[in-house]
Amino acid sequence: MSRSLSALMPFCNAQHLALRVVPAYIDGLSDLTPEWEIVLVDDGSSDGTPDILCDFTQAYPQVKLAIHAQPRGMYLAYCTALALSRGEFLFIPLHHRPVSLDGLHRLWSASAEMPVVVGLYGDPSPAPNVECILLHRSAASPILPALSCPERLAQVLARFEPHVATVPLRTAAWRGSFEPKLAESYATSDGPEPSPPPPKSAMPRSALAIFSRLKQFALDE
Repeated sequence: MSRSLSALMPFCNAQHLALRVVPAYIDGLSDLTPEWEIVLVDDGSSDGTPDILCDFTQAYPQVKLAIHAQPRGMYLAYCTALALSRGEFLFIPLHHRPVSLDGLHRLWSASAEMPVVVGLYGDPSPAPNVECILLHRSAASPILPALSCPERLAQVLARFEPHVATVPLRTAAWRGSFEPKLAESYATSDGPEPSPPPPKSAMPRSALAIFSRLKQFALDE
């Protein structure tokens, strides 16, 4: 029986970022397991982010969306995503760079043995960035409140040792006491970025039309 996976992805005023990262994870997660979903949360954006996220839900039944009328902050946005999710495992990307397909496969493989898997990026000294976390649903309650604070996250993860696996995503594995730095943990964007190609996964014609419109939207800004 396939393990189920939910990605929790809150956004706030991040329309260009959403155009880049959501298609990448549609491709990536669908390659890991047939039981996948992406739960998007718009945390009170004042730009075009809600419309873009809504378009993804119309094109892909595996993508869900909740919209906060007013900004509530990162923790409550993750709580909303968690409440909508159904996966046995939760994937939480904490950086604006999408994790590579190879990295996703290594994280997913490690999660078969450990309830908490931390993807690391950066120079291993003095401490790397936490790129993402893949965890069993039972571990979510203590970890979600700590995502915005490196020191608190380190303390929470220390409680799970020796049941925490670390996976280097772009550099050599980091070894030492668990004092990670957090990358930007809330999906916000500060300017236009080029629109990415549509996801490689099979798309209906309606989805192709949506991505054509989104691409033109990004180029016009």
